[in-house]
Amino acid sequence: MYKIIHYVFSTYKRKKVLIDWIAEELAEILKEICKDKGFELISQNILSEHVHMLLKKKATDRNEYIMKIIKGISSRYFFRKHPGNRFEFRKLWGRGYRAKEIKGDEHLERIICYIEGQKINGVDKRIK
Repeated sequence: MYKIIHYVFSTYKRKKVLIDWIAEELAEILKEICKDKGFELISQNILSEHVHMLLKKKATDRNEYIMKIIKGISSRYFFRKHPGNRFEFRKLWGRGYRAKEIKGDEHLERIICYIEGQKINGVDKRIK
């Protein structure tokens, strides 16, 4: 049995650091982590200070476990590849996350549209 969960988590102190090449690289890192750990990444969007991910996971996988893996591995991988950024950003992810289970196809379609609609022409719609 599987569950579909919409996760939202933010950068440390909500700093707007997920831009340009950093967002592109983190998108690939997150896809790779999900593939390696057996989670199906349905949709994701990386905004300037937070991330939306829609994952299909086993019902037995706890949300705490998934976030620990995703945030921990992505941050470790990023700072190993770019050690100079460690001093600039200090930490990549803030504490906590939001997780909401998606039930039903109509709800799933709405959430996918919501996640993909967070950017207009590749730019965070909240940034003017």
